[in-house]
Amino acid sequence: MSTILFEHNFLFLLSGLTNVCIAVLVLMYGRKKLTTILITFAGFCIAVAIFQLVQVFGTNAETAEISRRILMLNLTDIFIGIFWTHWFLALIGKTKQQAVALKTIYITGLAIFFASVIAPHMFLVDSVQKWYFPFYYEPGPFYYFMVVWFFLIAVYYFYQMYHAWMLEKDPIQRKRYKYVFFIMFYAFVTGTTAFALVFDIKIDPRISGAGGFYTIPLAYIIIK
Repeated sequence: MSTILFEHNFLFLLSGLTNVCIAVLVLMYGRKKLTTILITFAGFCIAVAIFQLVQVFGTNAETAEISRRILMLNLTDIFIGIFWTHWFLALIGKTKQQAVALKTIYITGLAIFFASVIAPHMFLVDSVQKWYFPFYYEPGPFYYFMVVWFFLIAVYYFYQMYHAWMLEKDPIQRKRYKYVFFIMFYAFVTGTTAFALVFDIKIDPRISGAGGFYTIPLAYIIIK
């Protein structure tokens, strides 16, 4: 195993396990009264953790077909988009006001998820060697739908964050929203770098692994 691949695996494993621990800690913190904020944040952390752990085992599989089967769990990207949006709408108290948008996000996301489960080779074909990876994602048509959906959700999410930040009058809440905005912007920029190599763009996925610890300050904000 090359040094660069070892570093990639280490970063994603550490980040994935960290996110599992954060999800457990947040649920334990709120075990007496589990709110939508805590549940969706924990779901968000678990979805991120699955993506990160799958990245390691899928890219280091024994065969292209085994790699594809493992990397199919990359469908958790859909739940990252769903849970991070639901979490923030709950955080700013707009789940009822944005109910139509939220339902649309759930319905469209789950439609892509189930379509890919029913026809998996439309989501990913057998993995191929890319850059320093023995195997990496090779997209099918549904994968493009998932990526476009994910970025559209991000546009909606950041608009809602910015809107909440600008309208908030309470200085403490306003400061909290500002932190969340910049943390999530950092997370989005670093996290989505793993998509690039799927489309043969040489951006190092290690950036995504190194950026995967953003849930730590978010968990602090929730508990604080």
